[in-house]
Amino acid sequence: SHVNRHNGVKPYVCTLESCDRRFISNETLAAHIRVIHSNARSTPIKTFVCAYKDCNKAFQTKHNLKVHQAKHSDDKPFVCREPGCGLSYKTHAALDYHSFKHAGREYACEWPGCEYTSSNPHHVTKHIKLSHNTDYRLSCEWPGCEYRTNYTTSLQLHSHKHTTDRQYPCDWPECGKRFKTEKVLTQHMITHSGPPIPCQWKGCQFTTKHKLALKEHMKRIHRDKTTLRRHVFTHSGPKFTCDRKGCQFKTSLKHVLSYHKRRKHESHS
Repeated sequence: SHVNRHNGVKPYVCTLESCDRRFISNETLAAHIRVIHSNARSTPIKTFVCAYKDCNKAFQTKHNLKVHQAKHSDDKPFVCREPGCGLSYKTHAALDYHSFKHAGREYACEWPGCEYTSSNPHHVTKHIKLSHNTDYRLSCEWPGCEYRTNYTTSLQLHSHKHTTDRQYPCDWPECGKRFKTEKVLTQHMITHSGPPIPCQWKGCQFTTKHKLALKEHMKRIHRDKTTLRRHVFTHSGPKFTCDRKGCQFKTSLKHVLSYHKRRKHESHS
């Protein structure tokens, strides 16, 4: 915004009540809305606008804007400290989600008859909302379709099933494939440029260019082996003890001890 003061650029536009006034920063736009349009806000106002080219998404808080802008960058400053892992992520929240995989615990859906499990408790909560919640706010308007959901994005993705339009073409030379959504096109582009990702399971030769495909492979081929291995360790008794003064934590899994130290001690140091 400081540079905008010198070059006269005002990229932030007020869209309330056909105002169309422009401002040099998110902060001045937010102040304008509070003073001029304070009586016109029947819904939460998203005053923090992404300045990346052709994006223009808006958010209610500066924090949410920063989290979103990380998607536009290739930087991944948050690195997993688990020995032998080395994966890195764009946000701290994404790293926290990943860390659940090293905790050595499986969370199960408690819905009667459902066998869904995940190493991430947030995934289980999301699964219950998507799969077992019957109080839906949104429904598909396509004739004869009974699809219902609570999520606008899910409804938008579902709606593509009812159309044959493929408006997103791959511009890779001699490819020619077209896709219904920009997200699927982005996933497809990895097949042209991304390096192969190998399966980390000892002796497995599987490789893929898609993280989702690797995830599905791990679930389908190695999941039972992983669960059994973790279970066997629990019978051997606690081998690893936290060396922090006054801490009584013990575990039979080394990576669980590492995770404990990061969450309980290093985050407060």
